[in-house]
This record gives sequence, C-alpha cells and structure tokens, in this order.
Amino acid sequence: MIMKINDVEFDCDPTDYELIGRIEEARDAMIDEVANITAAPPKSVKELYKAHIEVIRRFFITSTGVDIVAGCTSYGDAIGFSSQFLELMDAARGKIVGKYNPKRVK
Repeated sequence: MIMKINDVEFDCDPTDYELIGRIEEARDAMIDEVANITAAPPKSVKELYKAHIEVIRRFFITSTGVDIVAGCTSYGDAIGFSSQFLELMDAARGKIVGKYNPKRVK
C-alpha cells in the first residue's frame, strides 16, 4: 500500500510481519530516547524540539527506511506525521484483520 505523509510517498504493507517488527523495534528505541531526553533535557526549547524531531526521524527511518520528517523544523508537525502514520497503519490493518473470522477456518 502506498502511503503519503508530509508529501513523501512510500510503500508500506501493514500486514508485513517484518515491517511490524521494525516498527516495534523503532518504538522501543524511541521510548528509551525520549526517556534520556527527559532525564537530561537540553538547555533551550529549540534544542529540546530538535532532539524530539530527531527521535521521530530515527523512528521513521528505522521502521520504513524513509525520512518522512526531512526538512521539518516543527515539533508539532513531526508529532502529527507520526500520529498520521500510526493511524493509517491501524486503519489498514483493521480492514484486513477485520475480514478474518476464525469460525470460517477449518
């Protein structure tokens, strides 16, 4: 399935277990990175936002191989791109998994 976020198109199959594994790996790394930023926050808001945008950038590169936040300087936009990605993944997965009915499998 082709997704488009921040004017970047990329192929992303929400049923690909390897992709899901990369997303889970990237999510776990992101949680650790955010904890490190929180434990020792940068001295300025600018540096704080840059650090968080970089965390989101690494999440996308690790999970999809695409830098969806390239050129992004808005922390709010970066958060929005990650939310949009996860919403698209959930919606696509729901359509596919929703068709599965274990009673039909024999």
